[in-house]
Amino acid sequence: MSQLFVAASFLLLIGALCNPAGANDPQKKPDAEKIPAPKMKIEPSYSIVPYYPRTDTSEVWQHYGVNSLGRFVPRVIVLPHGSYYSRDLQPYPWTANRTTAIMPSKVD
Repeated sequence: MSQLFVAASFLLLIGALCNPAGANDPQKKPDAEKIPAPKMKIEPSYSIVPYYPRTDTSEVWQHYGVNSLGRFVPRVIVLPHGSYYSRDLQPYPWTANRTTAIMPSKVD
């Protein structure tokens, strides 16, 4: 019986020397191949987008008023030294000629 034990242990020792632990292990994967570093440095590109605030769609109507016929006409700012259109501040030349075109109002 001891000869059988010695023969079995001898075969296990020879098998361990010929086949090291993990050589044929299917679960152990080989190391991944290393990828070389990039040769060109890639810098992020920045783009500046201008900011345009949204204007209200009804904002254009603040420069128009209703005349005596119910039509929309450009609003005129009447000042002591001259009259001006409110939309582009161009001079209004008919202040003295067309007094009925100006609606008198008081400002608080």
